[in-house]
Amino acid sequence: MDIRSELINFQHITGELIEAADSDDFEKINMLLAKRQELINRISESRFDRKLFKDICIQMKLLELEKKLSEKLSLKREQVKEKIDNISNSYRISSSYNKILSKSIFLSRRV
Repeated sequence: MDIRSELINFQHITGELIEAADSDDFEKINMLLAKRQELINRISESRFDRKLFKDICIQMKLLELEKKLSEKLSLKREQVKEKIDNISNSYRISSSYNKILSKSIFLSRRV
């Protein structure tokens, strides 16, 4: 196993993850994250020169790519949280309104 080829594969998967995050393809994101984690596990289990690893990472600008992916996924996570909160609030408001409406009908019929 060549560390450079593994890191090229890592770079490719990370790029695909960024594209999937841009297109809101959450199934593809989950699949790629699992694939990426397997690759990370393989890299961490292999024996290689740490200095060579660091030099290749700097040369391929993997840290910048990782930062970009992290920012994209954080943004998407916040957007999904916001949507869930909005749906939850809508449900809560609707439930409260329906309770009030049913009580007012009951009172109007009773009077």
